[in-house]
Amino acid sequence: MTIAVHLPQSEDGKRFCQFFDHRYSFIEANLNGEDRPEWKTISAYPIEHRNLWNRFQDPDTLIGLSFGSSAHYALIDIDRGSPYHPHNNEAAFKDLLGAYEDVGFNDHLIVQSSWSEGIHIYFPLPRSVPTHKLAVMMKLTAIRAGFVVKDGTLEIFPNAKPYNKDKPTPYKAHRLPLQVGSYLLDKDYQPYSDSIKTFLDQAERAAEAQDIELIETAIEAAHQAKAFRYIKGAGNKAAAFRRDLEEQIAEGWTDFGQTNDLLRIIGTYGRVFEGLEGKALADYIAERAKALPGYREFCRHQHHIERRAIEWARCIEKFYYPYGSDPIRFGTFAEMVDKGAKENKVNEERQMSAIDRIKRGVEFVKEKLSEIPKRVGEMKDALINAIVELFGVRPSDQTLSRYREFWHPDIIREVEIIILEETPQLEETPQEDTLDLEPEAPTSDAPQEDVSHNILQPEVLPEEEHSLCHTPQDVAQGNEPPSESLNPVLEERPSVYATPPLYMKVKAWASEQVSLIYQGNSVINTVELEGEKNPKIQSIEENQRVIITEDTHSSFLFHQDDEENLLVYVKPLNNDQFWLTGIPVLAKYLQLAPDG
Repeated sequence: MTIAVHLPQSEDGKRFCQFFDHRYSFIEANLNGEDRPEWKTISAYPIEHRNLWNRFQDPDTLIGLSFGSSAHYALIDIDRGSPYHPHNNEAAFKDLLGAYEDVGFNDHLIVQSSWSEGIHIYFPLPRSVPTHKLAVMMKLTAIRAGFVVKDGTLEIFPNAKPYNKDKPTPYKAHRLPLQVGSYLLDKDYQPYSDSIKTFLDQAERAAEAQDIELIETAIEAAHQAKAFRYIKGAGNKAAAFRRDLEEQIAEGWTDFGQTNDLLRIIGTYGRVFEGLEGKALADYIAERAKALPGYREFCRHQHHIERRAIEWARCIEKFYYPYGSDPIRFGTFAEMVDKGAKENKVNEERQMSAIDRIKRGVEFVKEKLSEIPKRVGEMKDALINAIVELFGVRPSDQTLSRYREFWHPDIIREVEIIILEETPQLEETPQEDTLDLEPEAPTSDAPQEDVSHNILQPEVLPEEEHSLCHTPQDVAQGNEPPSESLNPVLEERPSVYATPPLYMKVKAWASEQVSLIYQGNSVINTVELEGEKNPKIQSIEENQRVIITEDTHSSFLFHQDDEENLLVYVKPLNNDQFWLTGIPVLAKYLQLAPDG
């Protein structure tokens, strides 16, 4: 039976209901001006798609959905007071994202969930996977990376609920994105859109970027590891587990479609009973698989068996512990909070040293491989090997996750494209044999005139700094001394300090409330409006007339000499909507209006 006839009429509504498609055990709340909505679960009947779309658009209603037997996205909920929230501990937040990138989640969406400023991280998938297995993998990945999975701190959807055949329970429901108080956040965790179309477009792009094979590998590894992650002692349980693995490995392939199971079993044995990790574990998986019966006849992954072995090794290492060892302990919640506060004060010297090793490692990879690997996992492995070869130390996963902007293949390619597009092409002009009106600057070895140091001398600028002069080129040429004067005349040239620094201009513009023109790209943010209880999404467009507000951006206080990144708050010159606050823009894109 098709459900297409029940979908909303609008295209956005159809896409919304196809993405958020589980209609049973939903939650809803009426706002009624309350700060904390009172959610209630509706399990007596499923919500129809058209009703779901209408309630989602209703500003006085909140709606949330659960999960069915399969899922095509996962979500992490981090409260504003959590030690993992980026405003409390950005390093921990990046470590969390890095832990999931290690199992194949290469992209995500960050959403402010409500006015409370909590964060929802969405991980869309290109195809559906079993919900229960996805939930287990998401939880074990966080725990293995040292994070406390707990309501109010770090909550995962779908949740890893206990299985009860006789009394099945639904998965926990989560609030849907971009309702009242919810916005998409940019890389600086600033709101930029509340459009569900933008959310769905970005979710599609993120799903395409995921390494679904690695994700499914991690899902299966975590599912198998859930009930048996570590063993101690020489009891019957350990012996039975070892015997079961050895029996499954010895038989090898007997048919097609067995490769993933066998690689997982080999990897589990190598990790638990051989104590292997990293490259040694990957090599063990590949070499032992090749030697098994039926490999050449039935294994369809022979052309990339090494890559599959690396992926399985990476996942197994996250979910299994060597025989006789204890699982890693990460301390109490209070200790995690204290750790988060300390990590925000990272030693700058160690940080720069780590970044330098990563940068040099990337250059080593480029030189050795002639190009950057396209897959994140392959690039990460190549970089680790390069740093080990260059410096004799292995960077941790946390370090690589924290500084991914220096090595991630997608970011590196973007930077290279931007550099290629923005690098000016210098045209060679033929040199004419003309009489120079100005003498060449003497070299350091040439004899210097005896000029008293007590006399202030006019500053002579190098040729390339003429652009600092605001005089038009044709006017400047018209002011040159007559050609018949062959004796060099020391003319007054503008000093590099003749034009005041940008921050001084900004102060003058702000104090005088002069009319400016914004010449950058469109900027979107939330703005407080007169007469409105809640902030609204507004924008500053290219070539729009603006004035600087009285509010001072933090970059102006601490980095006012950094003209490339100096930010100021602006609002429209014709403030028809009565903005009470402004939108931060780069000051370098502001120019005086012709009549300013």
